[in-house]
Amino acid sequence: MKKHLISLFILGICSLTAYAQQDEFGWRIGGGMGYISYWGDLSNTDQLGSVFKNHYRFEDRRTFQLSAERRLRPGFYAMLSYQQGTITGNDRVDTSYLYYDRALNFETKLRDIHFSLVLGADNDRLLSSNFFIAPYLSLGAGLTHFNIAADLKDANGNFYNYQETAIVQDGVFETNITNIGSDIYGQYVELIPNFSAGFGLRFRFLRRFFLHLQTNFHYTLTDHLDDVGELEFRNEYDSPLQEFAGKPNPNYEGPRAKPNNRKDMYLSTIASLRIGLGRKREGFKAPIFYTTDRYNKTDYTNSSSTNTTKEEPKRTNGSNVNTGDILVENKKLKQELAEMNTRLNELENKPTPTPPTTTPPVYWQLPPNYYPPLPTYTNSIQDTLLQQLNALNQRLDKLEQQNPSTPPQSPNPSINQSLNPSVHQSPNPSVHQSLNPSIPQSPTSILFTQNSLVVQTTELEKLKEIGAILKDNPQQKIQLKGYKAAIGNDYYNRKLSHKRVEVVRDRLINAFLVSQDQIQMVPLAKHPTNSEDLNSKANRRVDIIWID
Repeated sequence: MKKHLISLFILGICSLTAYAQQDEFGWRIGGGMGYISYWGDLSNTDQLGSVFKNHYRFEDRRTFQLSAERRLRPGFYAMLSYQQGTITGNDRVDTSYLYYDRALNFETKLRDIHFSLVLGADNDRLLSSNFFIAPYLSLGAGLTHFNIAADLKDANGNFYNYQETAIVQDGVFETNITNIGSDIYGQYVELIPNFSAGFGLRFRFLRRFFLHLQTNFHYTLTDHLDDVGELEFRNEYDSPLQEFAGKPNPNYEGPRAKPNNRKDMYLSTIASLRIGLGRKREGFKAPIFYTTDRYNKTDYTNSSSTNTTKEEPKRTNGSNVNTGDILVENKKLKQELAEMNTRLNELENKPTPTPPTTTPPVYWQLPPNYYPPLPTYTNSIQDTLLQQLNALNQRLDKLEQQNPSTPPQSPNPSINQSLNPSVHQSPNPSVHQSLNPSIPQSPTSILFTQNSLVVQTTELEKLKEIGAILKDNPQQKIQLKGYKAAIGNDYYNRKLSHKRVEVVRDRLINAFLVSQDQIQMVPLAKHPTNSEDLNSKANRRVDIIWID
Protein backbone atom coordinates (compact mmCIF):
# COMPACT_ATOMS: atom_id res chain seq x y z
CA MET A 1 0.00 0.00 0.00
CA LYS A 2 2.89 2.38 0.69
CA LYS A 3 4.18 1.90 -2.87
CA HIS A 4 0.74 2.73 -4.27
CA LEU A 5 0.52 5.98 -2.29
CA ILE A 6 4.00 7.04 -3.43
CA SER A 7 3.04 6.24 -7.04
CA LEU A 8 -0.06 8.43 -6.73
CA PHE A 9 2.10 11.23 -5.34
CA ILE A 10 4.49 11.11 -8.32
CA LEU A 11 1.59 10.90 -10.80
CA GLY A 12 -0.02 13.97 -9.23
CA ILE A 13 3.20 16.00 -9.60
CA CYS A 14 3.39 15.06 -13.30
CA SER A 15 -0.24 16.13 -13.77
CA LEU A 16 0.37 19.53 -12.21
CA THR A 17 3.45 19.98 -14.42
CA ALA A 18 1.37 19.44 -17.57
CA TYR A 19 -0.81 22.47 -16.68
CA ALA A 20 1.89 24.63 -15.11
CA GLN A 21 2.39 28.27 -15.98
CA GLN A 22 5.95 29.33 -16.73
CA ASP A 23 6.61 32.10 -14.24
CA GLU A 24 9.28 32.76 -11.67
CA PHE A 25 9.25 30.23 -8.82
CA GLY A 26 6.04 28.60 -10.04
CA TRP A 27 6.98 25.49 -8.04
CA ARG A 28 7.76 25.10 -4.37
CA ILE A 29 9.10 21.66 -3.47
CA GLY A 30 10.29 20.57 -0.06
CA GLY A 31 9.75 18.56 3.09
CA GLY A 32 9.33 19.00 6.78
CA MET A 33 8.75 17.48 10.19
CA GLY A 34 6.32 18.06 13.03
CA TYR A 35 4.03 16.27 15.45
CA ILE A 36 0.62 14.68 15.20
CA SER A 37 -2.20 14.14 17.74
CA TYR A 38 -5.44 12.19 17.79
CA TRP A 39 -9.09 12.78 18.72
CA GLY A 40 -11.35 9.76 19.14
CA ASP A 41 -12.71 7.15 21.54
CA LEU A 42 -9.44 6.88 23.51
CA SER A 43 -8.65 10.61 23.77
CA ASN A 44 -8.96 12.18 27.21
CA THR A 45 -11.23 15.04 26.12
CA ASP A 46 -14.39 15.53 24.08
CA GLN A 47 -14.12 19.31 23.56
CA LEU A 48 -12.60 20.67 20.34
CA GLY A 49 -11.01 23.59 22.15
CA SER A 50 -9.27 21.24 24.58
CA VAL A 51 -8.06 19.14 21.65
CA PHE A 52 -6.24 22.12 20.12
CA LYS A 53 -4.93 23.17 23.54
CA ASN A 54 -3.47 19.73 24.18
CA HIS A 55 -2.14 19.56 20.63
CA TYR A 56 0.09 22.60 21.11
CA ARG A 57 1.79 21.11 24.17
CA PHE A 58 4.27 19.44 21.79
CA GLU A 59 3.91 16.08 23.55
CA ASP A 60 2.60 13.97 20.66
CA ARG A 61 4.19 11.63 18.15
CA ARG A 62 6.38 12.82 15.28
CA THR A 63 5.38 13.03 11.63
CA PHE A 64 7.04 14.07 8.38
CA GLN A 65 5.79 15.40 5.07
CA LEU A 66 6.87 15.77 1.43
CA SER A 67 5.08 18.39 -0.64
CA ALA A 68 4.97 19.93 -4.12
CA GLU A 69 3.15 23.24 -4.47
CA ARG A 70 2.19 24.87 -7.77
CA ARG A 71 1.30 28.54 -8.15
CA LEU A 72 -1.85 28.91 -10.26
CA ARG A 73 -2.20 32.66 -9.82
CA PRO A 74 -0.95 35.19 -7.28
CA GLY A 75 -1.99 33.99 -3.83
CA PHE A 76 -3.64 30.80 -5.12
CA TYR A 77 -1.82 27.45 -5.10
CA ALA A 78 -2.45 23.74 -5.64
CA MET A 79 -0.48 21.40 -3.39
CA LEU A 80 0.08 17.65 -3.41
CA SER A 81 1.59 16.14 -0.27
CA TYR A 82 2.53 12.80 1.27
CA GLN A 83 2.49 12.51 5.06
CA GLN A 84 3.45 9.69 7.40
CA GLY A 85 3.08 9.60 11.16
CA THR A 86 1.95 7.69 14.24
CA ILE A 87 -0.95 8.41 16.58
CA THR A 88 -1.50 6.75 19.96
CA GLY A 89 -3.98 6.57 22.83
CA ASN A 90 -4.11 4.85 26.22
CA ASP A 91 -6.81 4.65 28.92
CA ARG A 92 -4.25 3.96 31.68
CA VAL A 93 -2.37 7.26 31.54
CA ASP A 94 -4.46 9.07 34.16
CA THR A 95 -6.12 7.29 37.09
CA SER A 96 -8.84 9.97 37.25
CA TYR A 97 -9.83 9.32 33.64
CA LEU A 98 -13.48 8.24 33.28
CA TYR A 99 -12.55 5.20 31.15
CA TYR A 100 -9.48 4.19 33.17
CA ASP A 101 -10.84 0.70 33.92
CA ARG A 102 -11.55 0.08 30.23
CA ALA A 103 -7.76 -0.44 29.83
CA LEU A 104 -7.62 -0.08 26.03
CA ASN A 105 -4.58 1.24 24.17
CA PHE A 106 -3.37 1.50 20.58
CA GLU A 107 -0.67 2.82 18.26
CA THR A 108 -1.68 3.49 14.65
CA LYS A 109 0.68 4.20 11.76
CA LEU A 110 -0.84 6.57 9.19
CA ARG A 111 0.13 7.13 5.57
CA ASP A 112 -1.72 9.95 3.85
CA ILE A 113 -1.65 11.32 0.31
CA HIS A 114 -3.44 14.62 0.03
CA PHE A 115 -4.46 17.24 -2.54
CA SER A 116 -5.33 20.71 -1.26
CA LEU A 117 -5.99 24.22 -2.51
CA VAL A 118 -4.18 27.05 -0.72
CA LEU A 119 -5.44 30.64 -0.56
CA GLY A 120 -2.79 33.08 0.62
CA ALA A 121 -2.72 36.77 1.45
CA ASP A 122 0.26 37.33 -0.93
CA ASN A 123 -2.07 37.94 -3.91
CA ASP A 124 -0.74 41.41 -4.82
CA ARG A 125 -3.90 42.89 -3.29
CA LEU A 126 -3.65 42.30 0.43
CA LEU A 127 0.10 41.70 0.37
CA SER A 128 2.73 41.70 -2.34
CA SER A 129 3.63 38.33 -3.81
CA ASN A 130 7.23 39.01 -2.75
CA PHE A 131 6.38 39.98 0.84
CA PHE A 132 8.56 38.21 3.39
CA ILE A 133 5.60 36.84 5.44
CA ALA A 134 2.07 35.85 4.46
CA PRO A 135 -0.75 33.91 6.21
CA TYR A 136 -2.80 31.36 4.26
CA LEU A 137 -5.69 28.91 4.51
CA SER A 138 -6.06 25.48 2.92
CA LEU A 139 -8.82 23.00 2.12
CA GLY A 140 -8.24 19.52 0.78
CA ALA A 141 -9.10 15.85 0.53
CA GLY A 142 -7.09 12.67 0.35
CA LEU A 143 -6.69 9.00 1.22
CA THR A 144 -5.34 7.57 4.48
CA HIS A 145 -4.07 4.03 5.05
CA PHE A 146 -3.70 2.90 8.66
CA ASN A 147 -2.31 -0.07 10.59
CA ILE A 148 -3.07 -0.62 14.30
CA ALA A 149 -0.95 -2.22 17.03
CA ALA A 150 -1.52 -2.56 20.80
CA ASP A 151 0.47 -3.13 23.99
CA LEU A 152 -1.20 -6.31 25.29
CA LYS A 153 1.72 -8.29 26.76
CA ASP A 154 4.51 -7.68 29.21
CA ALA A 155 8.20 -8.36 28.62
CA ASN A 156 7.67 -12.09 29.34
CA GLY A 157 4.99 -12.43 26.67
CA ASN A 158 2.07 -12.69 29.13
CA PHE A 159 -1.15 -10.72 28.94
CA TYR A 160 -1.46 -7.91 31.48
CA ASN A 161 -3.70 -8.66 34.46
CA TYR A 162 -5.77 -5.49 34.84
CA GLN A 163 -7.66 -6.96 37.80
CA GLU A 164 -4.61 -6.06 39.88
CA THR A 165 -4.34 -2.49 41.09
CA ALA A 166 -0.73 -1.71 40.10
CA ILE A 167 -0.08 -2.53 36.45
CA VAL A 168 2.81 -0.84 34.64
CA GLN A 169 2.83 -1.22 30.87
CA ASP A 170 6.15 -1.49 29.08
CA GLY A 171 5.05 0.83 26.24
CA VAL A 172 5.91 -1.65 23.49
CA PHE A 173 3.07 -2.06 21.00
CA GLU A 174 4.00 -5.58 19.98
CA THR A 175 0.64 -6.98 18.78
CA ASN A 176 -0.97 -6.15 15.44
CA ILE A 177 -4.73 -5.86 16.07
CA THR A 178 -5.83 -4.52 12.68
CA ASN A 179 -9.08 -6.26 11.72
CA ILE A 180 -8.66 -9.17 14.17
CA GLY A 181 -12.35 -8.90 15.10
CA SER A 182 -11.99 -7.39 18.57
CA ASP A 183 -14.82 -4.94 17.83
CA ILE A 184 -18.41 -6.04 17.36
CA TYR A 185 -18.49 -4.08 14.09
CA GLY A 186 -16.45 -6.76 12.30
CA GLN A 187 -14.13 -6.04 9.39
CA TYR A 188 -13.45 -2.41 8.45
CA VAL A 189 -11.75 -0.73 5.49
CA GLU A 190 -8.10 0.20 6.02
CA LEU A 191 -7.87 2.77 3.17
CA ILE A 192 -10.32 5.56 3.87
CA PRO A 193 -11.01 9.12 2.59
CA ASN A 194 -10.31 12.14 4.72
CA PHE A 195 -10.97 15.87 4.46
CA SER A 196 -8.75 18.59 5.84
CA ALA A 197 -8.76 22.27 6.74
CA GLY A 198 -5.63 24.13 7.75
CA PHE A 199 -3.97 27.47 8.36
CA GLY A 200 -0.37 28.55 8.33
CA LEU A 201 2.34 31.18 7.81
CA ARG A 202 4.85 31.44 4.98
CA PHE A 203 8.25 33.12 5.50
CA ARG A 204 10.45 34.00 2.52
CA PHE A 205 14.21 34.42 2.76
CA LEU A 206 17.25 34.27 0.45
CA ARG A 207 14.94 35.00 -2.49
CA ARG A 208 14.02 31.41 -3.39
CA PHE A 209 13.70 29.68 0.00
CA PHE A 210 10.44 29.46 1.98
CA LEU A 211 9.67 28.33 5.53
CA HIS A 212 6.10 27.11 6.11
CA LEU A 213 4.46 26.61 9.53
CA GLN A 214 1.09 24.90 9.10
CA THR A 215 -1.55 23.12 11.21
CA ASN A 216 -3.98 20.74 9.49
CA PHE A 217 -7.17 19.22 10.92
CA HIS A 218 -8.05 15.87 9.26
CA TYR A 219 -11.57 14.43 9.48
CA THR A 220 -11.63 10.75 8.47
CA LEU A 221 -14.59 8.69 7.33
CA THR A 222 -13.95 5.91 9.84
CA ASP A 223 -14.35 5.33 13.56
CA HIS A 224 -11.68 2.61 13.73
CA LEU A 225 -8.32 4.39 13.72
CA ASP A 226 -8.15 3.16 17.35
CA ASP A 227 -9.89 -0.22 16.69
CA VAL A 228 -12.86 1.01 18.76
CA GLY A 229 -16.15 1.85 17.11
CA GLU A 230 -19.18 0.35 18.85
CA LEU A 231 -20.70 0.83 22.31
CA GLU A 232 -21.26 -2.86 23.08
CA PHE A 233 -18.67 -5.60 23.58
CA ARG A 234 -18.81 -8.86 21.70
CA ASN A 235 -20.70 -11.68 23.42
CA GLU A 236 -18.26 -14.35 22.22
CA TYR A 237 -14.69 -14.29 20.94
CA ASP A 238 -12.85 -16.66 18.62
CA SER A 239 -9.46 -16.64 20.38
CA PRO A 240 -7.83 -15.46 23.63
CA LEU A 241 -5.97 -12.75 21.71
CA GLN A 242 -9.20 -11.45 20.20
CA GLU A 243 -10.90 -11.46 23.61
CA PHE A 244 -8.08 -9.65 25.40
CA ALA A 245 -7.78 -7.04 22.63
CA GLY A 246 -11.55 -6.47 22.76
CA LYS A 247 -11.97 -6.41 26.56
CA PRO A 248 -8.68 -6.45 28.49
CA ASN A 249 -10.36 -5.85 31.87
CA PRO A 250 -13.19 -8.34 32.52
CA ASN A 251 -14.38 -6.30 35.52
CA TYR A 252 -15.20 -3.26 33.36
CA GLU A 253 -18.96 -2.83 32.87
CA GLY A 254 -19.13 0.44 30.92
CA PRO A 255 -19.36 1.00 27.15
CA ARG A 256 -16.54 0.05 24.81
CA ALA A 257 -16.74 3.32 22.83
CA LYS A 258 -17.76 6.85 23.75
CA PRO A 259 -21.45 7.54 23.02
CA ASN A 260 -20.79 10.53 20.73
CA ASN A 261 -21.21 8.85 17.32
CA ARG A 262 -18.24 10.84 15.98
CA LYS A 263 -15.63 9.79 13.45
CA ASP A 264 -11.93 9.71 14.38
CA MET A 265 -9.78 12.74 13.58
CA TYR A 266 -6.17 13.77 13.83
CA LEU A 267 -4.25 17.06 13.85
CA SER A 268 -0.75 17.72 12.57
CA THR A 269 1.55 20.73 12.86
CA ILE A 270 4.53 20.73 10.50
CA ALA A 271 7.44 23.07 9.82
CA SER A 272 8.67 22.57 6.25
CA LEU A 273 11.45 24.10 4.15
CA ARG A 274 10.67 24.59 0.46
CA ILE A 275 12.70 25.85 -2.47
CA GLY A 276 11.25 27.89 -5.33
CA LEU A 277 11.77 26.47 -8.82
CA GLY A 278 10.67 27.55 -12.29
CA ARG A 279 11.78 29.60 -15.31
CA LYS A 280 13.33 32.94 -14.49
CA ARG A 281 11.50 35.89 -16.07
CA GLU A 282 13.56 37.89 -18.62
CA GLY A 283 13.30 41.63 -19.22
CA PHE A 284 11.05 42.31 -22.24
CA LYS A 285 10.43 45.45 -24.34
CA ALA A 286 7.56 45.36 -26.80
CA PRO A 287 8.62 46.23 -30.41
CA ILE A 288 6.96 49.06 -32.38
CA PHE A 289 5.23 47.99 -35.60
CA TYR A 290 4.37 50.33 -38.51
CA THR A 291 2.30 49.86 -41.64
CA THR A 292 4.15 49.26 -44.94
CA ASP A 293 2.82 52.48 -46.57
CA ARG A 294 4.61 54.52 -43.96
CA TYR A 295 7.93 53.98 -45.71
CA ASN A 296 6.67 53.31 -49.24
CA LYS A 297 7.01 56.64 -51.03
CA THR A 298 4.30 57.00 -53.73
CA ASP A 299 3.72 59.91 -56.10
CA TYR A 300 0.05 60.85 -55.84
CA THR A 301 0.32 64.02 -57.94
CA ASN A 302 -0.31 62.28 -61.26
CA SER A 303 -2.40 59.17 -61.75
CA SER A 304 -0.20 58.04 -64.66
CA SER A 305 2.99 58.17 -62.64
CA THR A 306 4.62 54.92 -61.49
CA ASN A 307 5.14 53.93 -57.85
CA THR A 308 8.68 54.07 -56.68
CA THR A 309 9.77 52.52 -53.41
CA LYS A 310 12.57 54.24 -51.61
CA GLU A 311 14.89 52.69 -49.06
CA GLU A 312 13.63 52.74 -45.50
CA PRO A 313 15.20 55.68 -43.75
CA LYS A 314 17.21 55.18 -40.63
CA ARG A 315 15.31 56.31 -37.56
CA THR A 316 16.58 57.54 -34.28
CA ASN A 317 13.68 58.32 -31.97
CA GLY A 318 11.66 59.51 -35.03
CA SER A 319 13.98 62.49 -35.84
CA ASN A 320 14.58 61.52 -39.54
CA VAL A 321 10.94 61.29 -40.64
CA ASN A 322 10.26 63.05 -43.98
CA THR A 323 7.68 65.84 -43.75
CA GLY A 324 6.39 65.15 -47.27
CA ASP A 325 5.57 61.57 -46.38
CA ILE A 326 3.47 62.75 -43.47
CA LEU A 327 1.49 65.10 -45.71
CA VAL A 328 0.75 62.26 -48.14
CA GLU A 329 -0.50 60.06 -45.34
CA ASN A 330 -2.73 62.83 -44.06
CA LYS A 331 -4.25 63.25 -47.49
CA LYS A 332 -5.07 59.53 -47.72
CA LEU A 333 -6.60 59.51 -44.26
CA LYS A 334 -8.82 62.49 -45.12
CA GLN A 335 -10.07 60.72 -48.23
CA GLU A 336 -10.94 57.54 -46.28
CA LEU A 337 -12.68 59.66 -43.64
CA ALA A 338 -14.83 61.42 -46.27
CA GLU A 339 -15.88 58.07 -47.76
CA MET A 340 -16.91 56.77 -44.35
CA ASN A 341 -18.99 59.91 -43.65
CA THR A 342 -20.79 59.52 -46.97
CA ARG A 343 -21.64 55.93 -46.19
CA LEU A 344 -22.93 56.84 -42.74
CA ASN A 345 -25.18 59.56 -44.16
CA GLU A 346 -26.70 57.08 -46.62
CA LEU A 347 -27.48 54.67 -43.82
CA GLU A 348 -28.99 57.39 -41.63
CA ASN A 349 -31.30 58.67 -44.36
CA LYS A 350 -32.87 55.24 -44.99
CA PRO A 351 -36.31 54.88 -43.32
CA THR A 352 -36.25 52.66 -40.28
CA PRO A 353 -38.63 49.71 -40.68
CA THR A 354 -41.25 49.65 -37.95
CA PRO A 355 -41.82 46.27 -36.34
CA PRO A 356 -45.32 44.81 -36.70
CA THR A 357 -47.57 45.52 -33.75
CA THR A 358 -49.13 42.53 -32.10
CA THR A 359 -51.83 42.44 -29.47
CA PRO A 360 -50.51 40.83 -26.32
CA PRO A 361 -52.50 37.82 -25.19
CA VAL A 362 -55.01 38.36 -22.41
CA TYR A 363 -54.26 36.27 -19.36
CA TRP A 364 -56.64 35.37 -16.55
CA GLN A 365 -56.14 37.82 -13.70
CA LEU A 366 -56.82 37.38 -9.99
CA PRO A 367 -59.36 39.74 -8.45
CA PRO A 368 -57.88 42.58 -6.34
CA ASN A 369 -57.03 41.92 -2.70
CA TYR A 370 -57.15 38.17 -3.27
CA TYR A 371 -54.71 35.91 -1.45
CA PRO A 372 -54.84 32.14 -1.82
CA PRO A 373 -55.27 30.22 1.44
CA LEU A 374 -52.09 28.90 3.01
CA PRO A 375 -51.76 25.11 2.98
CA THR A 376 -52.07 23.31 6.31
CA TYR A 377 -49.86 20.40 7.20
CA THR A 378 -51.36 17.98 9.70
CA ASN A 379 -49.77 14.73 8.65
CA SER A 380 -46.39 15.07 10.36
CA ILE A 381 -45.66 12.71 13.22
CA GLN A 382 -44.57 15.53 15.51
CA ASP A 383 -47.80 17.49 15.04
CA THR A 384 -49.84 14.34 15.72
CA LEU A 385 -47.96 13.67 18.94
CA LEU A 386 -48.35 17.26 20.10
CA GLN A 387 -52.09 17.10 19.43
CA GLN A 388 -52.34 13.93 21.48
CA LEU A 389 -50.34 15.56 24.27
CA ASN A 390 -52.64 18.58 24.34
CA ALA A 391 -55.70 16.31 24.45
CA LEU A 392 -54.28 14.42 27.43
CA ASN A 393 -53.51 17.67 29.25
CA GLN A 394 -57.09 18.87 28.72
CA ARG A 395 -58.48 15.59 30.11
CA LEU A 396 -56.19 15.88 33.13
CA ASP A 397 -57.36 19.45 33.82
CA LYS A 398 -61.01 18.38 33.69
CA LEU A 399 -60.39 15.50 36.12
CA GLU A 400 -58.60 17.78 38.57
CA GLN A 401 -61.49 20.26 38.47
CA GLN A 402 -64.01 17.46 39.15
CA ASN A 403 -61.94 16.02 42.04
CA PRO A 404 -60.09 18.94 43.68
CA SER A 405 -59.41 16.94 46.85
CA THR A 406 -57.46 14.23 45.01
CA PRO A 407 -53.72 15.05 44.87
CA PRO A 408 -52.21 14.88 41.37
CA GLN A 409 -50.39 11.65 40.73
CA SER A 410 -47.07 11.48 38.93
CA PRO A 411 -47.08 9.48 35.72
CA ASN A 412 -44.12 7.59 37.13
CA PRO A 413 -45.17 5.07 39.85
CA SER A 414 -41.63 4.96 41.16
CA ILE A 415 -41.75 8.70 41.86
CA ASN A 416 -45.04 8.31 43.79
CA GLN A 417 -43.38 5.63 45.88
CA SER A 418 -40.46 7.90 46.69
CA LEU A 419 -42.91 10.60 47.83
CA ASN A 420 -45.10 8.21 49.88
CA PRO A 421 -43.03 5.97 52.18
CA SER A 422 -46.06 3.87 53.07
CA VAL A 423 -46.41 2.62 49.51
CA HIS A 424 -43.60 0.43 48.27
CA GLN A 425 -43.32 -1.78 45.25
CA SER A 426 -39.93 -2.70 43.82
CA PRO A 427 -39.59 -1.88 40.12
CA ASN A 428 -37.47 -4.98 39.73
CA PRO A 429 -38.54 -8.05 41.78
CA SER A 430 -35.11 -9.61 41.28
CA VAL A 431 -33.45 -6.78 43.20
CA HIS A 432 -33.56 -7.37 46.96
CA GLN A 433 -34.30 -4.17 48.87
CA SER A 434 -32.32 -3.32 52.01
CA LEU A 435 -34.05 -3.84 55.40
CA ASN A 436 -31.96 -1.17 57.14
CA PRO A 437 -34.47 1.43 58.43
CA SER A 438 -32.05 4.26 57.57
CA ILE A 439 -32.05 3.18 53.95
CA PRO A 440 -34.97 4.41 51.79
CA GLN A 441 -37.24 1.55 50.76
CA SER A 442 -38.24 3.03 47.41
CA PRO A 443 -36.21 4.18 44.41
CA THR A 444 -35.36 7.83 43.88
CA SER A 445 -35.68 9.42 40.43
CA ILE A 446 -33.29 12.06 39.14
CA LEU A 447 -35.15 14.01 36.45
CA PHE A 448 -33.59 15.77 33.44
CA THR A 449 -34.96 18.37 31.09
CA GLN A 450 -35.36 17.60 27.40
CA ASN A 451 -32.09 16.93 25.54
CA SER A 452 -30.00 17.91 28.58
CA LEU A 453 -27.28 16.38 30.77
CA VAL A 454 -27.44 19.09 33.47
CA VAL A 455 -28.50 18.01 36.97
CA GLN A 456 -30.93 20.60 38.28
CA THR A 457 -30.70 22.13 41.78
CA THR A 458 -33.67 20.18 43.12
CA GLU A 459 -32.15 16.93 41.90
CA LEU A 460 -28.79 17.81 43.47
CA GLU A 461 -30.47 17.89 46.87
CA LYS A 462 -31.62 14.30 46.30
CA LEU A 463 -28.10 13.25 45.35
CA LYS A 464 -26.69 14.98 48.42
CA GLU A 465 -28.97 12.95 50.73
CA ILE A 466 -28.16 9.71 48.91
CA GLY A 467 -24.43 10.46 49.08
CA ALA A 468 -24.63 10.99 52.85
CA ILE A 469 -26.48 7.67 53.34
CA LEU A 470 -23.93 5.77 51.20
CA LYS A 471 -20.99 7.26 53.12
CA ASP A 472 -22.59 6.23 56.44
CA ASN A 473 -23.29 2.73 55.06
CA PRO A 474 -20.20 1.65 53.05
CA GLN A 475 -21.63 -1.85 52.53
CA GLN A 476 -24.80 -0.51 50.92
CA LYS A 477 -24.97 -0.53 47.12
CA ILE A 478 -27.19 1.20 44.61
CA GLN A 479 -28.16 0.59 41.03
CA LEU A 480 -28.43 3.45 38.50
CA LYS A 481 -31.09 2.69 35.91
CA GLY A 482 -31.52 5.02 32.93
CA TYR A 483 -34.71 5.71 31.02
CA LYS A 484 -35.37 7.58 27.81
CA ALA A 485 -38.24 9.41 26.14
CA ALA A 486 -40.23 7.45 23.58
CA ILE A 487 -40.19 10.19 20.94
CA GLY A 488 -37.25 11.22 18.77
CA ASN A 489 -34.37 9.22 17.37
CA ASP A 490 -34.02 5.96 19.29
CA TYR A 491 -30.26 5.66 18.75
CA TYR A 492 -29.65 9.21 19.99
CA ASN A 493 -31.94 8.69 23.01
CA ARG A 494 -30.06 5.50 23.96
CA LYS A 495 -26.76 7.36 24.03
CA LEU A 496 -28.32 10.26 25.93
CA SER A 497 -29.71 7.86 28.56
CA HIS A 498 -26.29 6.22 28.93
CA LYS A 499 -24.63 9.61 29.35
CA ARG A 500 -27.14 10.65 32.03
CA VAL A 501 -26.34 7.53 34.04
CA GLU A 502 -22.65 8.43 33.83
CA VAL A 503 -23.37 12.00 34.94
CA VAL A 504 -25.22 10.80 38.05
CA ARG A 505 -22.48 8.29 38.84
CA ASP A 506 -19.70 10.88 38.43
CA ARG A 507 -21.55 13.40 40.57
CA LEU A 508 -21.91 10.89 43.42
CA ILE A 509 -18.24 9.89 43.21
CA ASN A 510 -16.63 13.31 42.68
CA ALA A 511 -18.95 15.62 44.64
CA PHE A 512 -20.16 13.41 47.49
CA LEU A 513 -17.16 11.02 47.72
CA VAL A 514 -19.13 7.83 47.21
CA SER A 515 -17.08 4.71 46.50
CA GLN A 516 -17.28 3.44 42.94
CA ASP A 517 -17.73 -0.12 44.26
CA GLN A 518 -21.11 0.89 45.71
CA ILE A 519 -22.53 1.83 42.30
CA GLN A 520 -23.87 -0.42 39.56
CA MET A 521 -25.08 0.92 36.23
CA VAL A 522 -27.91 -0.11 33.92
CA PRO A 523 -27.48 2.49 31.14
CA LEU A 524 -30.89 1.94 29.51
CA ALA A 525 -34.13 0.31 30.67
CA LYS A 526 -36.10 -1.57 28.01
CA HIS A 527 -39.30 0.49 28.24
CA PRO A 528 -40.22 3.89 29.67
CA THR A 529 -42.43 3.92 32.74
CA ASN A 530 -45.13 6.09 31.23
CA SER A 531 -45.80 4.96 27.68
CA GLU A 532 -49.03 6.94 27.30
CA ASP A 533 -47.41 10.33 27.57
CA LEU A 534 -44.56 9.98 25.05
CA ASN A 535 -42.96 13.29 25.94
CA SER A 536 -43.31 13.00 29.71
CA LYS A 537 -40.51 14.43 31.84
CA ALA A 538 -40.66 11.27 33.94
CA ASN A 539 -39.29 9.29 31.01
CA ARG A 540 -36.11 11.39 30.97
CA ARG A 541 -34.71 10.21 34.30
CA VAL A 542 -32.24 8.01 36.14
CA ASP A 543 -33.64 5.82 38.93
CA ILE A 544 -31.50 5.12 42.00
CA ILE A 545 -32.47 1.70 43.40
CA TRP A 546 -31.20 0.48 46.79
CA ILE A 547 -29.82 -3.05 46.76
CA ASP A 548 -27.80 -5.25 49.11
